[in-house]
Formats: sequence, structure tokens, C-alpha cells
Amino acid sequence: MVFGVLALSAAYVLALVTCLLRIRWGYIIGIVLGIEIILQPLVFHVVMGILLVYFCWLGYQAAGRLCNQ
Repeated sequence: MVFGVLALSAAYVLALVTCLLRIRWGYIIGIVLGIEIILQPLVFHVVMGILLVYFCWLGYQAAGRLCNQ
């Protein structure tokens, strides 16, 4: 987790420096990182929603087994 944060931070710094130097790769890196910023909350909420449904289903099954005993 910490490695990912450090890698993204380094990529942001690289994009900023290369954009300031008017190198085309800086703009491309910046666009990719901008897309990542937009998609990250969407992916996170989808994964958390799937996990929530999964654990609710497990709880429902466990409650059903307890009531049928």
C-alpha cells in the first residue's frame, strides 16, 4: 500500500517536472494520472459494495442456519 502511494507520488512529480520543461511525456503521464484519480473512487466503491453484499449474504445464511436448528 505504501509503495503504491510513493510510486504515484513520484509519477505526479515526474509529470509536473516534465510538463514544466514542455516535454510531451509529461502531458501523457498527467492525463493517465488524471484518469486514475477519476476512476479510483469508482472502483473503490464498487469493490466495497460487492464486499458488503457478500458479507450480508454470509450473515443471512448464518442466521438461517441458526433459526433452523
